[in-house]
Amino acid sequence: MSNRKLPWSILLLVMLFIISGCAVPAAPAPAAESMDDAAASATPSAAAADAPAADSATSDESAADAIKIGFVSTLSGPAAALGVDVRDGFLLAIQHLEADGVIAPGSMAVIVRDDQQAPDVANQAVQELLQNEQVDFMTGIIFSNIMLAVADTIFDAETFYISPNAGPSQLAGEGCNPFFFNVAWQNDNLHEAMGQYVMEQGYQNVYILAPDYPAGHDALTGFKRYY
Repeated sequence: MSNRKLPWSILLLVMLFIISGCAVPAAPAPAAESMDDAAASATPSAAAADAPAADSATSDESAADAIKIGFVSTLSGPAAALGVDVRDGFLLAIQHLEADGVIAPGSMAVIVRDDQQAPDVANQAVQELLQNEQVDFMTGIIFSNIMLAVADTIFDAETFYISPNAGPSQLAGEGCNPFFFNVAWQNDNLHEAMGQYVMEQGYQNVYILAPDYPAGHDALTGFKRYY
């Protein structure tokens, strides 16, 4: 992909997540939690169970000029509901853009992999997409421990990553990387606001509880930063 395409392609990927968040579903469905540190216990939907190892938003992946997007997410296990929603919304956004004539049919090829919420599985999938599929961009990761496990592999390959959810504090501030874009929020942002609110309300005894992984640690740190 030429360097001239890069700025437009990044903007288009960001638009995809905005559109996927605004798309109207065909039928009412329960709201899914989107927070990285949310405790997701829903059983995988049929979409996750039947999802192939590789998927495409178009029927013409062989187009020479197609932008190849590597999509790695949690599509199986207890937290699959989150990854399935992000995947389905992303692919739906591409369908809308094609139908509206914003992008040409076949101009984007999305290759999907399941990280099984396991860092080693995710890293293997990322390496395969970068080396064998030679994707132009990557996206899809839900959990911060997965994101941190694959970040160096992606950044060393100088491949842009657009995060739909994971926002570990390690990739902000001094750890900010020019190949990382987050369309969600940094993990500690919401908890900083709550810490400040609780302090302003004058509460003296506060018990805080979070999952024992990077997003949970960020949540506690953010709260205590302002309390």
